[in-house]
Amino acid sequence: MFLEADDYIELNPDIFSTNDSLNFNHAYVKYRLQEIDSSLIYLKHVPPTSPLYVSGNNFITQIYMNQGKTDSAKKYLAAKKSVGSPDISSDIFTLQSSGLALLDRDTAAYHKQFYGALFENRELFQQHNTLNETFNELKKVKKKSVLAAGLLSALVPGLGKIYAGNNAQGFSAFLFSGILAAQAYEGYYRGGISDPRFIVYSCLFSLFYVSNIYGSVLSVSVKNNQLNSQINHEITVNTSIPLRYFFGH
Repeated sequence: MFLEADDYIELNPDIFSTNDSLNFNHAYVKYRLQEIDSSLIYLKHVPPTSPLYVSGNNFITQIYMNQGKTDSAKKYLAAKKSVGSPDISSDIFTLQSSGLALLDRDTAAYHKQFYGALFENRELFQQHNTLNETFNELKKVKKKSVLAAGLLSALVPGLGKIYAGNNAQGFSAFLFSGILAAQAYEGYYRGGISDPRFIVYSCLFSLFYVSNIYGSVLSVSVKNNQLNSQINHEITVNTSIPLRYFFGH
């Protein structure tokens, strides 16, 4: 369906220079085909004089929110009222503004948008409440410290990875470090610092020790990023609901 519509649009480009509705629908076709850049181009060609301008800007806002480009999203966040459906437009504005505040982790801005907000549309009101559940979840999240992970690994090899939540890797690192340290000590005990066994295993232990510290820091960083991505996904899923109002789905 979408491929046929897109082919028709491409074969009749002049239509979209004068027809804002078809321009707008073309953007939706491109969006469904995952051609996001093309979708944005057509949305941005909807003029401010068009009744679809506010809806187009809200749609652009959502696309940028999905991409994590909050500065661009704020730029295109539409006014609260639009021609024909002021209730939906106002609700969408509040929902997207709250979502942007959460994406930026701006608690003060979120409180300003959330508390006292009035909704005409029941479904959007429910989405706003769901968004608030994400906010409450966000408040409980405690990011792990990359510095703590590095220090713990420096103190006891593997402990930093356990702190990051990778217990199996942590115990493996501790065991492997212990084996290398034991071999190096035995070489030193038997032949001193010039013993080949001591030299080889002490070098291996040093390399593993340093790499384990780096690995622990990296593990915590990855965990924090994954948690952020998960929360951001929940936020954008909640704010994506208005898209179906734009296109009547």
